[in-house]
Amino acid sequence: MAGRILLALMLMLIFQVAVTQVTEADKTLIASVHDEYRFSVQSSNMMKMRYHDGLADKAQIHANKCIYKHDTEAERASPELLGINVGQNIAYYTGGKNWKYIISLWASEMQNFKLDVGSTNGSAVGHYTQLMLWKTQAVGCGYNECVGFKFYVCNYAYGQYSWDLNYPWKAGAKCADCPSNCNNGFCDCKMQFCGSKTDIKDAKCSCTPWWLLKWWE
Repeated sequence: MAGRILLALMLMLIFQVAVTQVTEADKTLIASVHDEYRFSVQSSNMMKMRYHDGLADKAQIHANKCIYKHDTEAERASPELLGINVGQNIAYYTGGKNWKYIISLWASEMQNFKLDVGSTNGSAVGHYTQLMLWKTQAVGCGYNECVGFKFYVCNYAYGQYSWDLNYPWKAGAKCADCPSNCNNGFCDCKMQFCGSKTDIKDAKCSCTPWWLLKWWE
């Protein structure tokens, strides 16, 4: 019996099985808390956030390593989201499992942030801007109780690029950019994603070749 248990543990390490410690209640909470922050700003193109199990599987694999650093973009690429830039927020905490608190830590960088400016004082804002990126439609998270700390990992599709740090959303009346797919103040594409050569344009749930996009809009 002991040999079988050891073999199972070895296989888990070899194949990086994502044994999740994120409950169904956690998933609902994670998505809703993200949306609370996203709804709090006046944005014309802010997407509704949904929980994505494929992103979560990759996040859990990273959390299981108990190494407090970001993994690579290749490591967090979900098979069903190939060609999609995937972002990541991580945190560690020594208290009990508390997703709402962890997300609030990332969101607390808003005190350093101003739309169209980015960081107002040189302090970090990247966790906040990833949480608030208008076209991010999906989040999936992992959690692990490591020696001495709890490790939280959330992966996002879409991830952010450097230019998103100043302009993570477009100011304006809610749903102004998506009147045909407005859902309670959010643009809602129901996790429709565009591949590496296209991008969601103006929250209208259509894929536009990247070379036709006007990035300054």
